[in-house]
Amino acid sequence: MKTENMLSELAIRTGIKVFFWILLGMSIAVNLFLSATLLFKGTIVQTTLTPPEIRRSMTVSNIAFSKEYLEEMAPYTAYLLLNVTPKTVDYQNSQLLKIVSPDYKDALERELSLNALWVKKNNVSTTFSATEATADISDNTVSIRGVFEVKRNNTLVEQKDRELLISFKNNYGTLQLLSIKEVQKRVTKAEPAGQEKSEVETEDVEISKTATEFKGGN
Repeated sequence: MKTENMLSELAIRTGIKVFFWILLGMSIAVNLFLSATLLFKGTIVQTTLTPPEIRRSMTVSNIAFSKEYLEEMAPYTAYLLLNVTPKTVDYQNSQLLKIVSPDYKDALERELSLNALWVKKNNVSTTFSATEATADISDNTVSIRGVFEVKRNNTLVEQKDRELLISFKNNYGTLQLLSIKEVQKRVTKAEPAGQEKSEVETEDVEISKTATEFKGGN
């Protein structure tokens, strides 16, 4: 009753009918609700993943990742994948799976599980020292090169150069890992007007297969 009296008094003083005061109140309430909803949603999606050590300035938005950001995250991804020991492999795998896209998670999780079993059974440790990372911001891919080493019982059994092609996805400002491919070879083809086009042949990365090919065991 008090509310009706107050609205009636406002209507008399301002010349604005009670109906319009009610409409204005509803409009304000709706706007407050929408603002709160957008603020809550913004809090949820603005998750920025970063490597443990940041060496360059970089930008991240729900529209694009900077070249610097991709070139920092790719070596960190390769580190989680290829730098393991029997004691750390499960932890490394769990950290890597946190950033994987749902579309790729099952396939990668199977490969990581197989590799973890092999590492523990054979007392193997692997390291990958990245030497170069080149990002393409048009499709969020990064070509990363480095030296891969395998030790068994603390003895170096193999050392080789490896190149990976790592693909990311921008999920409303949050980085997700889409795929990790092993680069087999690069082929340069001649194009009209004297231009050259480089094509990359890749295959799904298989950690266990790579490791078991090394002298030292199955």
